[in-house]
Parts: sequence; C-alpha cells; structure tokens
Amino acid sequence: MAQFASPNAASLADAAELIAPYIDGLDINCGCPQKWAYHEGIGCALLRKPELVADMIRCTKDRMGWGWPVSIKIRIDPEEQ
Repeated sequence: MAQFASPNAASLADAAELIAPYIDGLDINCGCPQKWAYHEGIGCALLRKPELVADMIRCTKDRMGWGWPVSIKIRIDPEEQ
C-alpha cells in the first residue's frame, strides 16, 4: 500500500496508475495537519471537501478497477468545531 496526497482526482488516479505495479492499494492522506498541507489543499484540508474526496475515490477506482483497494487516512481536524 502507498499513501498519496493530492488536491485533485485526476492527479491521484495518474499516480495510482504509475505505481500500481509495485503496490496492492492506495491510501489517500486526509490527515496531515501541517499548515503547508492546508495551503496546498491536501491532508486535513480535504476533510472540508468530502465531494472532492469521493471524486478522488471514484476516479481512481474507475482507472484501476473497482476491486483495487483505496483507503483514506484521517485525523481529527483541530480547527473543526
């Protein structure tokens, strides 16, 4: 399994396709709380964009096959009330 962070679905699916011969699944990082990650729109910033996360999963599975594992790493977002 490999873990990636991406601000868009197409780039994530591209990365999955490139690394697929070497891994058995993909983990989307929706947990990095660092400020630079928020600024880039990745990590915990994705917790505020559930439609984008769903699109990332759908796009990756459309490309890789619906049986190919895609998981999501999350953490509690300290800024959410």
